[in-house]
Amino acid sequence: KLRSAPAGTVILRHNVSEVQAVVASCFDYPPERNKIVYEALPEADVFLLPSELESFGLAALEAQACEVPVIATRIGGIPEVVNDGETGFLSDVGDTEKMTKDTLQLLNDEELRRAFGEKGRENAIQRYSTSKIIPQYIAFYEKIVQKAKTATA
Repeated sequence: KLRSAPAGTVILRHNVSEVQAVVASCFDYPPERNKIVYEALPEADVFLLPSELESFGLAALEAQACEVPVIATRIGGIPEVVNDGETGFLSDVGDTEKMTKDTLQLLNDEELRRAFGEKGRENAIQRYSTSKIIPQYIAFYEKIVQKAKTATA
């Protein structure tokens, strides 16, 4: 069965023709908001994020935090979140053949899928946990405030 999510497609069970159809159709995916991400993501085997435009890749990060390997396009900030060949696979926009091949590889290799998932969660925690990010924001804002004070003095 396939379940759709607002920011990507979650594959829960697989069959080659379904995977090929989903990868090809994801480029027309409507950006609906619903709870399926939070219900399905922790149980997913693979997360597809075939974006044509993406600023950061929060959906990919959420999938990795749930130990779900990500197959995504190499666009915007996604390559900063997904380490190609370590936490998932990256493809050029529109390369549905490669995305299908990568998806099937992960679905058919439980050990690799598990390793990518574990590495993805480790990456998400080490690089993007609130204990890491919040101090960076605070330092950034303090720097801006200091510059503003210096400029007006």
